[in-house]
Amino acid sequence: MINVKYPQFELIGPPCKNILCKGTLIQYASLITKDVYYKCNSCNQEFEREPGINKLNKSIDIIKRIFFII
Repeated sequence: MINVKYPQFELIGPPCKNILCKGTLIQYASLITKDVYYKCNSCNQEFEREPGINKLNKSIDIIKRIFFII
């Protein structure tokens, strides 16, 4: 059995923000630094790094708005 970095299908996501790259950004979460960031599958450049707690708070706010819990 061969281990692959990504499954054998087309990655769907935002395009890489590097003008010369045609890769796809994949969202990662680091348990060591507790950060959330996007990383290109082609050039391995990182974008939009932010603390994980900020991302969780944004998610909670969205869920509250969906269920009308204020």
